Amino acid sequence: MLTALFAAGCINPAMFKKGAFSIDDWETWIGWNDSYGRHEIKDGRLYYYPQPNQDSSLENPSGGAHPGLIAAKELTGQSWRLEFKAVPNAVAGAKKSFFTYIWFGNETHRPIPSGGKTVFRILLEQRFEAGASQPLLFVSYGPDGKMFALPKDALVFRFERAGKIFKALYSANGRAFADIFEAEVPGTLAAPSQKIAIGAKMEGGTDNAFCEYEYIKFNGQNLVE
Repeated sequence: MLTALFAAGCINPAMFKKGAFSIDDWETWIGWNDSYGRHEIKDGRLYYYPQPNQDSSLENPSGGAHPGLIAAKELTGQSWRLEFKAVPNAVAGAKKSFFTYIWFGNETHRPIPSGGKTVFRILLEQRFEAGASQPLLFVSYGPDGKMFALPKDALVFRFERAGKIFKALYSANGRAFADIFEAEVPGTLAAPSQKIAIGAKMEGGTDNAFCEYEYIKFNGQNLVE
């Protein structure tokens, strides 16, 4: 089926597998058939708009879901702090999740948040269960996916790197931060690419949901200005 779609010209394989274009200074890893999600930067903020039945963790369609758009940006160095405020906007409806994560792997591989050719990742999932208007918050790291549940008032998040040591923290006010985990991951030292990436999973309709990033700071510099 996949080969037939490529042959029919429905999908540009190079563009789907590699974010080959950009509408701003972020990489755009397109969704299936150049659909299933979009993002924009406006007034110093980044907005992510999902589409029904998209799943940014997929590389191929599965169970009625299709690979969704991933917005990503390459990060540099082995000592850094990434801080961001992600505000999901959603009403009660279908189950849905927004993903914000650090991804390590080969720069030519699609940076999906789990599985695939991921060397390592730290992921924030803001998950709305069916019928819920407030998200559950989880941070995980892997590839084994060790997961931590966060308080519902967590609004600001930090991922930090010092060589092969990684930390994640959260805050309710952007001033006082609490630790989530600290881990030593030697395999990241040889990973050719490290990115911040953004995606989503919609189990059905979107209910007009979107996620607003008020800022994403890398070593103090806002990446969405």
